[in-house]
Amino acid sequence: QLRDTQAQLESARENSELLGDIRAGVSDAAGENAAVKKLTEGLEEMAEHLAARDAEVHGLKRHLDDNEEARVVLAEVHRLQIENARAEGEEDAAASAHEVLSLQKYIAAMEKQEGG
Repeated sequence: QLRDTQAQLESARENSELLGDIRAGVSDAAGENAAVKKLTEGLEEMAEHLAARDAEVHGLKRHLDDNEEARVVLAEVHRLQIENARAEGEEDAAASAHEVLSLQKYIAAMEKQEGG
């Protein structure tokens, strides 16, 4: 009977140690669970931050595209202004040549009258 009691006592001690190991394992798992949860929350915050930055980048890209379109339009306007100024200059030159020719004809006619 004493041996049975000692065996039961030894079994109870082993069970107690096993229960302590189980409790420690559960505690460790709970700690790891909390760490995983915290890490997951951090990753979710980072994902939100990256999504916001992505939206900013897309906005900036649209802005740059708009600026590029504006630059293209301004370059075309500038080209047209130069073309118009050149055409006006050619018209002015043609008008001046016509006036010179008219004056030469007038002078020739006057000289002819004086001589004739």
